[in-house]
Amino acid sequence: MANLLATEPSAYLKSAAHQPVHWLPWGDAAFTRAREEKKPILLDIGAVWCHWCHVMDGESYENPEVAEILNRDFVCIKVDRDERPDVDARYQRAVQALSGQGGWPLTAFLTPDGEVFFGGTYFPPDNNSYGRPGFHRVLMEIARAYREERDRVVTNARAIRAHVVQTLNEAKPGAVSADLVSGAADQMARLFDVRYGGFGSAPKFPHPAAIEFLLACWHDGKGGLAWQREIVDKTLTGMARGGIRDHLGGGFHRYAVDERWIVPHFEKMSYDNSELLRAYLSAYQALGTPLFKDVATGIVDWVLDVMADKDSAAFATSQDADLTFGDDGDYWTWTLGEATAQLTAREAAVAASVFEIQETGEMHHNAKKNVLWWKQDPASDDEWPVLRSAMKKLKAARDRRNAPFVDRTAYVNWNAMMAGAFLQAGAVLDRPECNALALKVLQRIWSEAWDVGSGMSHVLGRSEPRGMLDDNVQSAAAFLDAYEATGESRHGALARTARSPPRRRCRQRPRPGVVRIDAAACGGLGSAPGHTDRSRRAAR
Repeated sequence: MANLLATEPSAYLKSAAHQPVHWLPWGDAAFTRAREEKKPILLDIGAVWCHWCHVMDGESYENPEVAEILNRDFVCIKVDRDERPDVDARYQRAVQALSGQGGWPLTAFLTPDGEVFFGGTYFPPDNNSYGRPGFHRVLMEIARAYREERDRVVTNARAIRAHVVQTLNEAKPGAVSADLVSGAADQMARLFDVRYGGFGSAPKFPHPAAIEFLLACWHDGKGGLAWQREIVDKTLTGMARGGIRDHLGGGFHRYAVDERWIVPHFEKMSYDNSELLRAYLSAYQALGTPLFKDVATGIVDWVLDVMADKDSAAFATSQDADLTFGDDGDYWTWTLGEATAQLTAREAAVAASVFEIQETGEMHHNAKKNVLWWKQDPASDDEWPVLRSAMKKLKAARDRRNAPFVDRTAYVNWNAMMAGAFLQAGAVLDRPECNALALKVLQRIWSEAWDVGSGMSHVLGRSEPRGMLDDNVQSAAAFLDAYEATGESRHGALARTARSPPRRRCRQRPRPGVVRIDAAACGGLGSAPGHTDRSRRAAR
């Protein structure tokens, strides 16, 4: 049986076309086969930018012995979470309810009716790795249980679904009051890391929406509280100085594995950077901090340089962390020798002092590799131009390396988010090219994605999937931004239209072959954290 992923449009699915696993794409055919052959389903949900998805691919799905078990005892389905956020939302909830953990890769075991009975995220190939059971052992036990205890498995799957429906229904009615706002702010204050900024400990995600929320609370004209400003300022400053920020090329990596923001997961996401761009722009408008303007400028420059297709009017989705399996951010990091080879002696000394470039770096897989993070400012005014020269040379040298893959799939929701952020950047940074590109993208969204009978499509240039909540909401919000930026009433009319798509699809109950967003699955993007990289050493 041939692997059926080679003809799929998804870059993530195409990347698995060579694997010996008999992968099937999501659809009725896969579930029909599972029912006919009376086999459980292995559902793998990941993304082309996901480091640990590539790790599990290399360790397990490209292993002929593992593939033999999968092909014999399971029907295997692979899903791109960017292409099908509706499928991902449904199964993330079920696996989180079962295991207490979510993220990618999501590894779920289903009955032929699509009900989860076991699952997790990354499974190492052997036992005793990362404190997780080995994938080979998991597969053998799941196959045995399904053969010998099928009734119990089905009963457990139904119980999990009932639990998810009853306890994780985000659409349950509730009272709306001002206490929700104050309660949310108080909870953020309790989670705030007073030393390094951000919320919680390692791994640490940016949470730009929380920053904008607290900034709005402080800057609402009623005399905001000092601690609200402190959280905003310390968090944005900590991220700006940390290795989670790309100091050479601009933009932010996805999250940090340590509490100090130093060692990142190196993939760069469009939706993360659009939200962070808004947060830094808003903070610069409110507080006037020059660093925040510099960070926002860097995000814009990276998007225009790497992510924007100006001719077709679209923003790319993501840039990978790695080039190959086993490469852990080598494109983004530097040995001391690699850095000094590009610089004069004085440039090397200043860069090493500012960015903490030493013989021993932060990366676990190669102890000589350094993440560039801003440890301290140059020692004197005359060192600033030396540092800028060093950074320019390091950027040019990095540009000569083979760059990680950029997924140029144009998702409607994320294009709308970046367009809205670019409209704000055009005004705050006086960058008219941002406004021009954003309006061009929004025009393409309206002309290619909107259907009066079924709302927005999910991918520009494709008719399906369609009718998902986030595409409509983000598009409506971006059209409002365009109305504010231009004063043209047509943009306001488009916002009103996009926010009120037909609701019949959201009322359909998801079924295995054709999942639509239902009320319980209409969550925000990025709500499930990626799997934590605990193999890397914490920063010094």
